[in-house]
Parts: sequence; C-alpha cells; structure tokens
Amino acid sequence: MSQTAPAQVRQRRPKRQSARTEGRHHDLRIRLSRIEYEKIKVAAGADNMTMSCWMRDLMLASLGTGGEHGKLAIEMQALARQLSGIGNNLNQIAHTLNGGGSVVPSDIHEALAEVNTHTARLRKLLRKIRT
Repeated sequence: MSQTAPAQVRQRRPKRQSARTEGRHHDLRIRLSRIEYEKIKVAAGADNMTMSCWMRDLMLASLGTGGEHGKLAIEMQALARQLSGIGNNLNQIAHTLNGGGSVVPSDIHEALAEVNTHTARLRKLLRKIRT
C-alpha cells in the first residue's frame, strides 16, 4: 500500500486594501444604460478621476447640500447669467467713458448695487454647498 501525503491546505493571505479603498467595506451597485455609462466615464475622465471616485464625490456633495445639489446648480447658473449681463453693462459704461462720452452716475451706482446683490447671493449659495 502506498501512502499518499495529506493534502496541504493553502491558507490565503487576507487581501490588502489599496490606499484608495482603505476603510471602505461596502459596495453600491447601480445599473446604467450604455449612454449613461459613457457620459459618466467621460465626465470622470475629464476630472482625472475613476468613475467610482467621481460618483462617490458627487453623491457626498449631494448629501452636503441637503439633496438640493440640482437646485443649487440651477440657481448658480442663473446667477452666472445675471453677472454676465452686469459685466456687459459695465463694459458698455467703460467703452462710453473711454470714447470721451459721459455716463449718468446713477447707471454706475445701479450696476454696482446689482454686483453687490448678486455677490451676496453667490456667497450664500457657496455657504450652503460647503456646509
């Protein structure tokens, strides 16, 4: 009779977590269409991030804004348009003054008041995002 050596049991070493996943123990899986996947892949790549990191940052930012991330983005876009209009007004005033023309002082005061109003709105939005 020949004796066979007992089978050796290979013990696996515990997997080492990379520095990026250190402390992260839960998976979240979502289903995407091909188009959604490609859009997210491009957006993450544009930010030089992995899709996982990009999605995590987006979700955590949404939590930080109390779920109002979309509303804040829309409001900031509207504010950017208004500030652009104010910039155009100031540019027209400067163009008139540089051409030797005169400007009604109330136009300048009105433009500056709008700048101050919209700057205050922008600061308020940024505080919401940061908290």
